[in-house]
Amino acid sequence: MAAPTYYSYTPLDTTSECTRLIKIDNRSHAEPVKCQVYTFPLSQCPPYIALSYTWGDPKGRGKLIDLDGKRFTVRENLGSFLRTINYEGDELFWIDAICIDQSSHAERNHQVGLMRSIYTQAVRVMVWLGEGDTKSDLSVDYITKGISSGLDPSSSALHTALEHLFTRPYWTRVWIVQEVMLARDVVFLCGRQSFTWDQVNMIRRGAKTGQSTNGGELATKHGIDSSGSLLLTIRNTPGWLILGQRSIFDAFPQDRRQFPLLALLDTYGAQQSADVKDRVYGLLGLATEHSLRVDYSISEEDLYIDVLEAILAGSESPDINELNHIEDTLHRVLRLSRDLRSRSLLDGLVQGIHKHILIRRLRQKVLDRPPPMSLEDTAEAYYAQNRLDKVLELYVDRLGECHYATLEIMWSIASAYQRQGRWKDVEDIWVKLLRIRKEEISTGNISALRQLDHIKSAYHESGREEELLFILGEALGGEHPESERALLDYAQVLSRRESRF
Repeated sequence: MAAPTYYSYTPLDTTSECTRLIKIDNRSHAEPVKCQVYTFPLSQCPPYIALSYTWGDPKGRGKLIDLDGKRFTVRENLGSFLRTINYEGDELFWIDAICIDQSSHAERNHQVGLMRSIYTQAVRVMVWLGEGDTKSDLSVDYITKGISSGLDPSSSALHTALEHLFTRPYWTRVWIVQEVMLARDVVFLCGRQSFTWDQVNMIRRGAKTGQSTNGGELATKHGIDSSGSLLLTIRNTPGWLILGQRSIFDAFPQDRRQFPLLALLDTYGAQQSADVKDRVYGLLGLATEHSLRVDYSISEEDLYIDVLEAILAGSESPDINELNHIEDTLHRVLRLSRDLRSRSLLDGLVQGIHKHILIRRLRQKVLDRPPPMSLEDTAEAYYAQNRLDKVLELYVDRLGECHYATLEIMWSIASAYQRQGRWKDVEDIWVKLLRIRKEEISTGNISALRQLDHIKSAYHESGREEELLFILGEALGGEHPESERALLDYAQVLSRRESRF
């Protein structure tokens, strides 16, 4: 029996605006669901529906579908949608997990950059809230029928059901923000039940006006509890907040639904995503900063710098407080573990990437200040030129060779030289360092002993035991216990080597 064949993408032309669409055929309700793939220039796409959904747990069991006669695996939540939807016509869908080759950075960059066009051009955005249950059925019945549903709008069962609907995981994802806000029309599916944007917006307006003195008529007409208890139950749920913001976006023409990226990050930066970079990229379709390009290959720190540059380019002379607010927001959204504004020179030496220099220069440029030539500023200038010897000379000259900051710089530079294989330079620094810390080593200082152990391990692992003897003799003296211990260790190494021959 031949092995099953899995679907393989034909790459999209990333130099042009094009995308894939799929047709779903599950009329027989057989497994697996069958889909056909088509590629179109974006400007020539036939009418299509764009799906908005949450990918779900990556560790969950995948679902096999038939894609152009080949096997293709989707996550469980999307598999549920494909099995549930029942379109018998020629409707085409845009679904990111299928229409984008997720294994290709280049294609992801290209397609995410087109998200605004993809969602504004769709005739409808279909929101998949997930599988239905008794609570969601109750909620949808109320949303679609209002007072004619016969449901008591003040009942705790209905309040609980609506709260459950509007706290589903879908509402917490960052990508759904632009997908819902940019849509011409939205229809919501939960299991096999559905409701429209107009229907839920009427309920939203009724719940809102039901609390006002003149809103009782609208509230009563649509079955809203005019006491306001329904609004109190659901007003802070993620879904209700998103729907309220969608109603604000409705006041703007589609081509004007763009806002400063900082405002979007302040509002939606806490939305969830599997890749932290999506907390920025997932909002670009709504942002005015068109210079920012999608690139999943860069680090979060590089993205921080790109976003900072883009925001500052569109700002009018921000003061120090505004600048701090921008950077505080970026640190929170990108979940950076360290503040790039205050990273020490040591971090740059250890990691080999001195990004905080770029941050400082950006800040100085925006604030129109000449950079103060502090000790660290001068050291940064030397570091940028890869003149690490000058960095060390600077610290020794300004602080003295026994100062703790000088010792830390000395250690970091030696580590940098070690990575570069510059062992002679490493030895010169380690001899100085051990000589300075000789007394601390003798008295059992933990920090000094850890550095000594690191030095010994480095030479043992590289087979340089004889050079270690020289370093310890030069720095500590031949009669120091550490030097004598190293001599005994070296004798044992030689003995083991001789025994092998």
